[in-house]
Amino acid sequence: MLCCLLLLVSCQDASKSAMTDLRAAYARPAAEWPTPELAPGVEHQELAILNRDGLRYASGEWDDLKAEDEKALRDLGKRLFFDPRLSASNQISCASCHDPDLAWGDGRRRSFGHDRQRGKRNAPTLLNAGHWESLFWDGRAASLEEQVLGPLQDSEEMHQSLEELGPELSSTKGYPELFRAAFGVSDIDVRKIAFSIAAFERSIHSRTSRFDHFLNGKYESLSDQEIRGLHLFRTKGRCLNCHNGPLFSDQQFHNMGSHLMGRPEEDLGLYKITKNWDDAGKFRTPSLRDIVYTGPYLHHGNIMELREVLQMYSAGMPQVIPKNVRKKAAHVPVHDPILQRLDLTKAEIDDLLAFLQSISTRPRAMRVPELVK
Repeated sequence: MLCCLLLLVSCQDASKSAMTDLRAAYARPAAEWPTPELAPGVEHQELAILNRDGLRYASGEWDDLKAEDEKALRDLGKRLFFDPRLSASNQISCASCHDPDLAWGDGRRRSFGHDRQRGKRNAPTLLNAGHWESLFWDGRAASLEEQVLGPLQDSEEMHQSLEELGPELSSTKGYPELFRAAFGVSDIDVRKIAFSIAAFERSIHSRTSRFDHFLNGKYESLSDQEIRGLHLFRTKGRCLNCHNGPLFSDQQFHNMGSHLMGRPEEDLGLYKITKNWDDAGKFRTPSLRDIVYTGPYLHHGNIMELREVLQMYSAGMPQVIPKNVRKKAAHVPVHDPILQRLDLTKAEIDDLLAFLQSISTRPRAMRVPELVK
């Protein structure tokens, strides 16, 4: 009995010593952290604070639009964002699918649009949307302005006539003056509408997380479990291969086996845009900032619990294609080799979940503006 007790004490001491060493390894600038475990050929940025000066702006066809007053522009964009008159039914606003109370998503597997039509994909959060190089799960929009135009005219979403929208808003007493304050002219058209909403969306950002405080040198901000999770994230968990940099995303596209090929919900992702079979099943890597609050998860929204997502990654995100479909198909999507079976223990998944909590801060509440009359 005494031997067992001594062995237990020895194991506890070793565990404490290992944790002390691990904390010391991370209680320093990120450039000095332990070497991460990356797949061959993967280029990554180290995890970092997301600076507001990294916002991306539209160019080219949008260069002729300039704001007279940036604050007035964002205020106008905010009012438009919450206004259901931007839809054909006058019942659906941008906020219907991107609700600030729901971490700028809608909490649904897939959103409802015009005539209660169910969308094909999960509505991604708008948190930090101003930092994306491309928008939508398949990256088909190159800017926030272009992204705004998509749902406005989509027959399954807001189903609005872009030609009629400007005259409709011009018929109110309030909007012409708001456009004058923002642009210096009172005439309203869909390009100014998209430009204004995009300006507001760039202001939607994550709050400072405990992990951000940790990066700033407040090393007591993370618990031992969260530091173990951080280490797993960068090593055995292989998360850093895709979820790296300030945004916790490489902004690239990967096939992680969730295309549901051969099923009613089949979605081949980027292939629909490029028509290149090498892109079949690829979707843009989502940001993990505030991930605890932005479920459901994956492009199809079928996963409701974050633990289940980690369990799927632990299993290597298997690409399940029905045998009869695979047998008949000329091609099947190529599963990304980055994804490998990890066989994480329950304790390791618990540690990763704890770390994801540390990079998540509930978004600020936002007062919905009154309808412009």
